[in-house]
Amino acid sequence: MHPTPNDIHAIILDYGMVLCRRPSLEEINRIAQIFRVDHPTFWQLYEKNRGAYDKNDIGGKEYWDRFASDTNTHIDDDTLERLLRWDIEIWGHLEEALLDTVAASSRFSNGSTLELASEVFRSYPFECRMVAVV
Repeated sequence: MHPTPNDIHAIILDYGMVLCRRPSLEEINRIAQIFRVDHPTFWQLYEKNRGAYDKNDIGGKEYWDRFASDTNTHIDDDTLERLLRWDIEIWGHLEEALLDTVAASSRFSNGSTLELASEVFRSYPFECRMVAVV
C-alpha cells in the first residue's frame, strides 16, 4: 500500500551526498595524502568510525587518531586542526537548488509537495530516498 499525500507528515532528507555534493577528488586527496592511502582505502577508513563520530560517541580527535592508528600515521596538533577543518569543508558544497525546493515545498499543498519532491529526487544524480512518515 502506498501512502496518499494526506498520509505524509514529513519528508526526511539525508545530508551527506543528498543536500550536499560528494567531496571533490582534490579535497579527498589532501586528506588521503596525510595518511598515505588511496581513495578506496580512504573511504573504507573514513566510514569505519564515522557512525560513532556522527553520533558524538567519540570526538574529532579520537576519530582522526583512530584513522591515524589504522594507517600507522602520526598526526600532530596542527595536522589534527587541519583535518577537523577540512572534514567540515568537504561537506559544505550544498545543493542549493534542492535546498531551495525543500524550503519552497512548505508553501504547497501536501499533494503538490509529494509530487514536487518526487520529481526533485528523480532529477538529481545522487542517492535519494523518500521515506513516508505515517
